[in-house]
Amino acid sequence: AFAGIRFLEFDHDAHQEGLKAAGYLRRFVPLFALPKPDGTASQKIHQGAIKGPGAVDFIVPRLKAMLATATERPVGG
Repeated sequence: AFAGIRFLEFDHDAHQEGLKAAGYLRRFVPLFALPKPDGTASQKIHQGAIKGPGAVDFIVPRLKAMLATATERPVGG
């Protein structure tokens, strides 16, 4: 469902300063964000989810909708 998409995972404690500087530090996890061409966070984000058996069914349509709005390509992308 997400061929060609790169998902990155960060450790909050280890990467907090860099995530904050780039605009990726948010209140809820997981955070999915489309980057701007310079790599900083755009306003196209989804944060938070549910736990348990319905988690994938909850998040997939939201990610697909967010990706459908993508018009900018990251630097090097």
